[in-house]
Amino acid sequence: MTALDTSPRPPSSEDTGRPTRLRRVALGALVLAVVAAVVAVGWTWRHPTAFEPYGGWGVGSTRATVGETMYVGVTYPDGRGESRVHLHGATPHGVSDSADSSGATFDYYLCTHVAGASYAPIGVVAEADFRQDCADPVAATDAMAWVGTQQLVVAITPTRAGTLVFHGFDLDYSDGWQDGAQWVGGDVSLLVSPGR
Repeated sequence: MTALDTSPRPPSSEDTGRPTRLRRVALGALVLAVVAAVVAVGWTWRHPTAFEPYGGWGVGSTRATVGETMYVGVTYPDGRGESRVHLHGATPHGVSDSADSSGATFDYYLCTHVAGASYAPIGVVAEADFRQDCADPVAATDAMAWVGTQQLVVAITPTRAGTLVFHGFDLDYSDGWQDGAQWVGGDVSLLVSPGR
């Protein structure tokens, strides 16, 4: 009879390669998962979403006149409650016009609609209508806004005749730990005639 050799033998190259490869694959998968998580958190952190996103509507007017201010709604109160955000600023998105965009001024206001008035959000209106719907507008740059009850409105004062077109606004604001810009609003088109 032959005795069975039960002494430990050294691992062969085949035995050591497999666990090392598995460890590398597992470590690579773990690193990839951590990087994906960091990217997702970074994206969410820099892209707040307190307002409705851009698109789905548009406003226009053929009654704009050089030197006279027109008011256009940027956001609309949604009644979602009392969410409050800190507005830093806004810029028109994709301005293209024959009136030379540098010729128009853009100022931003928060509007709390007049109590008791028949509520209709501001689309595009002249100054008299704006003052009737929004008695005490507040400058919106570096301001706190109630998302559910206030409307962000832009005052556009053209200085040259032509057509002013843009596609919403890049709204820069903070909402809790989120701080960045969101593309909001709709398409805006103003046909600007020369002054009287």
